[in-house]
Amino acid sequence: MKQYAIFAMLATVSATYTANANNNDYIYANSVSAHSITTLQHALFNTVIGLKPDTISTRNTNVSTHNIDSTKLYGRAPMYGEMPTYGEYGDDGTVFNTGRNGGDENMWPTINNVWIDWQHHDTDMKLDDFNRVDNRYDLLTVGATGGRTKLELGTSEWGAFAGFARANQHNQWIDTDSRGGYFGLYNNYNVNNFGISFVGDAGAVNNNSKNYYGNDEFANIWLGVGARASYKITIDNSLLIIPNMYAAYTWIYSADYTSDSGIKINNDNFNMLEFAPGITMTKHITDGWFMNLDGQYIINFTNGGDLSVNSTKIKKLDSENYWQYGIGLSKTVHNFTFQGNLNRYDGGLSGWGFGLNIKYVF
Repeated sequence: MKQYAIFAMLATVSATYTANANNNDYIYANSVSAHSITTLQHALFNTVIGLKPDTISTRNTNVSTHNIDSTKLYGRAPMYGEMPTYGEYGDDGTVFNTGRNGGDENMWPTINNVWIDWQHHDTDMKLDDFNRVDNRYDLLTVGATGGRTKLELGTSEWGAFAGFARANQHNQWIDTDSRGGYFGLYNNYNVNNFGISFVGDAGAVNNNSKNYYGNDEFANIWLGVGARASYKITIDNSLLIIPNMYAAYTWIYSADYTSDSGIKINNDNFNMLEFAPGITMTKHITDGWFMNLDGQYIINFTNGGDLSVNSTKIKKLDSENYWQYGIGLSKTVHNFTFQGNLNRYDGGLSGWGFGLNIKYVF
């Protein structure tokens, strides 16, 4: 009987220690928020510079859907569907050569288009030596793209965007709500079939983290830059394949604060770097409907983010690489383009994301 009593006592002590260790997950609230911001930045930058599947059909494509009179080729062939210069697809699949956003260089408007985009993501985030975290966020973004400028080798256009972010990261031991906003600029430069895009932004979120001991409040601020290079390959004049390479860097300010548990938590700033080779395919289905398939492999690197509790250094968290692939549909009706996308994530980030985009072209 004594042996059974000893075993029961050891089991109780072990369970209590494990529970206390898990309860201490709350000290990583800032680190979890920073890694969530990195996934948010990936989704935002992919939206703005056109990597997400639903934007390809009306930007930077050469896909034909009809034959066109050679007298309308403006001296270079093929030009049908060349978005940077000759407009966007109409609701019947034809191309607007004048009046909207292209055709005659002298007719390019000061503002080419305005757009609004909403994205929702519900993912499971895996961090090294840490309990998995349910990472949910919504992005509501508005933007405008300026008129295109013809340069010696190609065309260039600038744009601006701003938006609101709402996020939540939680597991059994931590529950953090985040609210904030962001703004930024982007540029698309195209030379024949080659394109390169740049984007930069700044943002901030205020976090309220609930844990076993109470509520902890802290803030994060970030500055980010990103770029992607792509090359367009047209097959049979109806299928477009775009291999691309994406890279981004985000600096994230981390807050120091005293938790409701009474301990002092110090967090170093984060330097987040990611690379993502990918490929996109777009196909005209019928009557101006386009379908897009997209795939990327996201490689993450983390520097900084050291954590100390009451001046004692604690092991920091690192994120893992993951896959992203999705499908998108788009349709242009008069001056409006409606787009929708559905994405799947697997690996260090697993789950789903979906969104809607509406763009008005002047």
